[in-house]
Amino acid sequence: MKNPIKGLRDRMGINQEELATEIGVDRSYISQMETGKTPITKNVAEDLLYTFDDPALSMQLLHQFSDGVTPVVLGGKGLRSDLLALEQLVVREALELIQNLSDTCFLKPPEYITNDDRDKAKITLEELSDVEVAVANLKMKIATDYNLSLKKVTKGRGLTWKVRGWIS
Repeated sequence: MKNPIKGLRDRMGINQEELATEIGVDRSYISQMETGKTPITKNVAEDLLYTFDDPALSMQLLHQFSDGVTPVVLGGKGLRSDLLALEQLVVREALELIQNLSDTCFLKPPEYITNDDRDKAKITLEELSDVEVAVANLKMKIATDYNLSLKKVTKGRGLTWKVRGWIS
């Protein structure tokens, strides 16, 4: 996976000086972060996230600063990254999750959970993570390919989620 800053510059077609000016740092600092000599700081990551509406950058930085808890940008040799391939990945992973959920019972109170129940719950978490990563990468690809703002679309869903009672 490319360095998030180098990837952003490549996608935007800008040089280090232009990026440095945009976020108010020195060009040499950009160079040091790109080469890994200096880690990307939280302040710089925050500036990048607020300045650029770039889903790949957002995912990479959030993954890095969440200690790997948020979805990673996929880019392995065993996966095509075109829309159709990502769509098929989401469907395949979602079907696996649905099958797993139909085989798992979450009705037991915590005091009655067995080791087998715990193992099944762990597999469910793994399947949920697979779906989450696949969906996040498909969202990123759709937003990028169709020149849509993932930030605006997601923020725009807030009212819908509120009306549905999903958030306060």
